[in-house]
Amino acid sequence: MEVITQACSEYGSFQLVNHGISLDLIKEAMELSRTFFDYSDEEKNKGSPSSDATLPAGYNRQPLHSSDKNEYLLVFPP
Repeated sequence: MEVITQACSEYGSFQLVNHGISLDLIKEAMELSRTFFDYSDEEKNKGSPSSDATLPAGYNRQPLHSSDKNEYLLVFPP
């Protein structure tokens, strides 16, 4: 866990290897992610979870007062 914390602090990200997920699937997921995040805010917000959602899956972004300004799409296996 310490190495992940260090990578995030120094580089802002980390990459897991030897996880068994095919490179083709990873490439497709990255392409679809780029497509999704290129949409307008209005379009991305259509994928936001409802306030009564059991899981907070969907599109969201950090609060305006947060120092972390990223947006994200949270998904779970079906």
